[in-house]
Amino acid sequence: MDEVAEIAVALAPLVQDEPERLDFPNAVALFDCRFISTKEWEHLRRYSIGGSEAATVLGLSHFQTPRSLYHEKRTPYDEEYDIGREQIFDYGHCVEPYIIEELATRLGAKVYPEYRMFAHKDYPFITCNPDGILLFPDGHLALFEAKTAMWLKRKDWKTIPDYYAPQPRQYLEVLNDPKLTGGYIGVCFGGASDDILSHKYERDLEAGAAQIQKVVDFWMNHIAKEVLPPFSGVAKLDLEAQYKFVQHIATKNPATELSADTVAFFERYYQLKED
Repeated sequence: MDEVAEIAVALAPLVQDEPERLDFPNAVALFDCRFISTKEWEHLRRYSIGGSEAATVLGLSHFQTPRSLYHEKRTPYDEEYDIGREQIFDYGHCVEPYIIEELATRLGAKVYPEYRMFAHKDYPFITCNPDGILLFPDGHLALFEAKTAMWLKRKDWKTIPDYYAPQPRQYLEVLNDPKLTGGYIGVCFGGASDDILSHKYERDLEAGAAQIQKVVDFWMNHIAKEVLPPFSGVAKLDLEAQYKFVQHIATKNPATELSADTVAFFERYYQLKED
């Protein structure tokens, strides 16, 4: 106990200016992401479906398929397996505070930093990791999610893109707090203030419940039972997902036996390539 007390005293100056944490009694706070490494965070994410993965489960993602998500959750963790996304994540983490502060100033709100990962009270395998929370002068709160995109993608952001909408929806359902009735997504396309814009969204209880049920079904029927989801039908994404997975397991364990539909998938691909 003395050692813990000494550590607490030593760390006190680091948190003396930190605002009081907000309480979310309808969710389970798992851990504070500031006290774990990026690799530990990536490893822990493999035991749940995070907000950014909800679009994949719903078949709306432009970047990933349900099958590739299944492989990520079921394959033993290896940092080499996720290395392709590391640069994108690092850039996003660097720009994120700038986006939040800029848009909070525009909206006349105060930023409540939020570093914790939360789990759904009834379904602990459904999680969320909010970028921040805005406090407005009238006392109401709003979630905030920061994104980055290439300038050429600006035309896609006239409204919230369909493949990003499930993420804040899952956040609202996991936190399930009457004080949070909606939020904002801010996106940055470059370094100028004009390159940052935001969209507001409101909580939709019906859509939120339907989404949570689909995530539950995906986890229980595929992840928990080790049943591969079907191919998405998007050839480029299916091929990328299967190639990456097969390349990974062939390197780690050449004796691994592939499923019949995976073998058929590659046989068909190579036949079409030859033709």
